[in-house]
Amino acid sequence: MAAPAEMIPQLEAARRLVLGDAHFYPQIVPGILPIIGPGAPLEVRRWGAEFLAETFASPALGNAQKDELSSVVLPNLRGLLEIPGEDAAVVKSVVQTVASVYSLIFRKWYVTKLHAHLRRPQNPTPCTIAVQLSAI
Repeated sequence: MAAPAEMIPQLEAARRLVLGDAHFYPQIVPGILPIIGPGAPLEVRRWGAEFLAETFASPALGNAQKDELSSVVLPNLRGLLEIPGEDAAVVKSVVQTVASVYSLIFRKWYVTKLHAHLRRPQNPTPCTIAVQLSAI
């Protein structure tokens, strides 16, 4: 693995690319995840966690793209949080990222599962919907 001093300028180039054109986020984010993961040097993990927090807070990145990327980054975020004694700056950025993707993940997993369990009656009434919800 390259030294952090060599990696950070390359990662910064990727950051400048996506800041210049948000269209590149779907290619850049999955590409950097192996580089910024739990096995990376601390400086690189800090950079990566901050980059992910910026990514999901960016208004330039559309919700559809954030929705797609959210499930891709979750294993990496979890891996960073599972490092014993992880750096506070890394943890802070990971928590910021998770806060940004929470609603996306909730909607994707919970609501999708909820709709899969609900049978759609022809003429739904509040009573039939309540009965179906109680069965879940």
